Amino acid sequence: SELLPDSSIAGSKLAPKSIGSDRIADGAVGGAELQDEAVDGSKIASFSIQSRHLEEESVQSYHLAPSSIGSEHLTVSSVQSEHLADGSVESRHIAPGGITLQHLSPEVRSSELLPDGSITGSKLAPKSIGSDRLADGAVGGAELQDEAV
Repeated sequence: SELLPDSSIAGSKLAPKSIGSDRIADGAVGGAELQDEAVDGSKIASFSIQSRHLEEESVQSYHLAPSSIGSEHLTVSSVQSEHLADGSVESRHIAPGGITLQHLSPEVRSSELLPDGSITGSKLAPKSIGSDRLADGAVGGAELQDEAV
């Protein structure tokens, strides 16, 4: 090899398939040396493709097998209100006691929506009814305690 000048052997002097992988230096083959479409899936090591290798939105719905995404694949807060289809939330999805007064708009907080007789005495605060709330003739002898007058 000392008698051969540097770069004196051209590719045409090499026999076909005469260079094996043991003759190729580490890092000698880069993207420029690879033909287009030269690497297929059989040459990719298992678990070697990571999210950094994928372009934004490169995985589309048609790439996913039916029923392949489950709730365990969703991160906390990943499903937002804009992801829900109209009418998709039903009463069965609401926990008992899940709707409180703060969830109700002012127009549903009206006496017209209360069924007759639905407010009992236990719901009235002590001393909350003044004379301005009593209808004329509402208090008769039966309502007065003995010797109240």
